[in-house]
This record gives sequence, structure tokens and C-alpha cells, in this order.
Amino acid sequence: MNNMKISLRLWILTGIMLVLMIVMGILGLSGMKASQTALEELYNDPMAHTRSMGKILSSFQNIQSQLALAIQHAPDSKVLDLHNHAVDKHLNFINEDIQAIEKHIETVIMIP
Repeated sequence: MNNMKISLRLWILTGIMLVLMIVMGILGLSGMKASQTALEELYNDPMAHTRSMGKILSSFQNIQSQLALAIQHAPDSKVLDLHNHAVDKHLNFINEDIQAIEKHIETVIMIP
């Protein structure tokens, strides 16, 4: 090493520093990607339960509304004339909401 010119020593030192800086940059970027992934999991996983439970609650509210509308089809109802469709329309909506609830419950069970 003592026989080399100073300019060659500086070029070698510069090359080593450049390689080290590239390695540090790659390590930094991979660490940032790992942090991003961990934060996304932290945010999305707990929220998945909350979103599914919100959809279940919404379906229960829809069922309640459809039952209230179906009751208005009673023969002695004062608003029977306003409902010129079959009660099956409300019952079909209720069945769809029950299927949606079952689907969301399966989703909640599958979420770790």
C-alpha cells in the first residue's frame, strides 16, 4: 500500500465510501419498507373487525326498517293503500340482509 500513489489511494477510498453509502441506502430503504408494512397491518387488521361489525349493524337496522314497512301491510292498517306492492318485497330485502350478515360474520371469524 505504501508503493501506491496518493491519487490512487484516494480513488480506492472514494470507491469504498461509495459502496458503503449505497449499502447503507439500500438498508435504509428496506427498513422503511418493513416499517410501512408493519404500520399498514397495524392499521388495517384491527379496522377490519370494526368495518365488518359496522356492516352487520347496518344490516340489522335495514331488517328493522323492512319489518316496520312490512307491518304496514296488515289488513287493518290505515296506510295499507299507500303500499300497492306485495309484502314479499320487504321479505326479500330481509332475506338479503340476513345473507349479508352471515357473510360478514364468516369474515369476522376468518380474520385473525
